[in-house]
Amino acid sequence: MAIERETNGYAFEKILISEQPKSLNPKILSQGAKKAFLTLEAGSVRYLYHGENPNDSTGHILEERNFLVIDGQSKLSKIRFVRFGDFDATASVTYERE
Repeated sequence: MAIERETNGYAFEKILISEQPKSLNPKILSQGAKKAFLTLEAGSVRYLYHGENPNDSTGHILEERNFLVIDGQSKLSKIRFVRFGDFDATASVTYERE
């Protein structure tokens, strides 16, 4: 049985997601990120977290005012977002570490 360790927020950023694939900030990730809490404030996005880029027709959809918890260093480093629809999206991201 795995022991879940508590994580604490240590960094925050707002990101703009447009037509070009967007990843999370590698400088912040390199500071020991284990988890991220992302809230989509405006617009909709598609995302993939296995290293490939999403596009207009491929990827999970996250709509405005919804959130996503990204858990694990592999997913954090591989996740990519693109806007879904005609308008750019804005997201708030809080990064957590042990």
